Amino acid sequence: MTSNNQSIAQPLRVVILTALPLEYDAVRAHLSNLQEEVHSTGTIYEKGTFGVSGCQWQVCIAEVGAGNQGAAIETERAIEHFKPHYVLFVGVAGGIKDVAIGDVVCATKVYGYESGKAEQIFLTRPVVWSATHTMEQRAKAEARKQSWLERLRQLGYPVPEPAPRVIVAPIAAGEKVVASKDADAYHLIRRSYNDAVAVEMEAVGFLQAGHTHQEVHILVIRGISDLIEGKDSSADQQHQPMAARHASAFAFEILAKLTPARPIPTPVEPTITSAPTNNTNTHADKEQQMPTSSNKPTDTFEVFYSFTHEDRSYADKLHKHLILLKREGLITESFAGEITLGGDTNKVKPLDTADIIFLLISEDFLVSEETYDVQMQRAMARHRNGQLQALPRDKKPISSFRDMDEAFAGIAREIRAAIKKIKGK
Repeated sequence: MTSNNQSIAQPLRVVILTALPLEYDAVRAHLSNLQEEVHSTGTIYEKGTFGVSGCQWQVCIAEVGAGNQGAAIETERAIEHFKPHYVLFVGVAGGIKDVAIGDVVCATKVYGYESGKAEQIFLTRPVVWSATHTMEQRAKAEARKQSWLERLRQLGYPVPEPAPRVIVAPIAAGEKVVASKDADAYHLIRRSYNDAVAVEMEAVGFLQAGHTHQEVHILVIRGISDLIEGKDSSADQQHQPMAARHASAFAFEILAKLTPARPIPTPVEPTITSAPTNNTNTHADKEQQMPTSSNKPTDTFEVFYSFTHEDRSYADKLHKHLILLKREGLITESFAGEITLGGDTNKVKPLDTADIIFLLISEDFLVSEETYDVQMQRAMARHRNGQLQALPRDKKPISSFRDMDEAFAGIAREIRAAIKKIKGK
């Protein structure tokens, strides 16, 4: 149904970094076909595969040691070397509040709590880095489910009772191990960053390096191995492997839902899907041809276009051309398929009746729960039932044009020809 002829011909690639050996082992347990790769600087990686839904991910892993500076250096090095689409930092952390041992925390943002000016009192000048929007949204979506626990069972690990939770919230990172509620660092975090639920030592450096590469999606995932209040060093040693396993299981659940492991187009590429012409049966040998839409006036011709908030500028240009087609009488109505947080999901109802559906496919489109998991799958279902027919576009992606007007003028000509063919004109 789609025509991504200009997509990058390579599988999705993810880099997963850890600080400790036990964290590395927990990540490694999910991979197969492992091969060692040595960077020219001496950093040793392992590359493996992660299979999901019949597709393969390439996963590159490294143990980078403790501390923000080392994490920043190794993150930058790994991104430059592997050119990944996604980078995760996976490991354990200490719980500050609202978490229990074994819970998983995905960081919405990370406070560099040690940044500031030391006078008679310490004046905070916080450094704050955030996860990328698409990864935060995916983390929140999976946190509402418990399907990630099945990944623990598949590897033969026990699932505690009650089941661990996933919390998507801020955390803090510094250069010290915060081991006591009497520590100055603990009081600083509670006083100045009181929404932070956990503390660790690498996330600031990791996110800082990741944000220099705008094309890469980044996320920090931590399993809670100890609580600062009521800390028990002997128990911590037992809880660390469990916390690392939980963080890794959730990390791979997120990868599994970044559907599917397929080439991702860097530019936005519109895909045109139309109702079949009267003399065309796209599924005649497999399925009975279905009408374009039921109980719908024959003189109407509707267009639906699906896109993410990040690609609104392209959608706006498409909309201008649809207005011109409406004035020409070629279409009667067009519907935008953008859904924002808290938006009206009734906006996508025209998906079930539209004569032409546009999918403005980009990386953000493919990782969006709404556009890919809902809108594209509903369009695909209509295509499988013979209600829609794919129209391939053997042209370069629109975002590669210097002149956007030229790009969309070409698309408008293609739309006009498709509509006239469908109407038999």
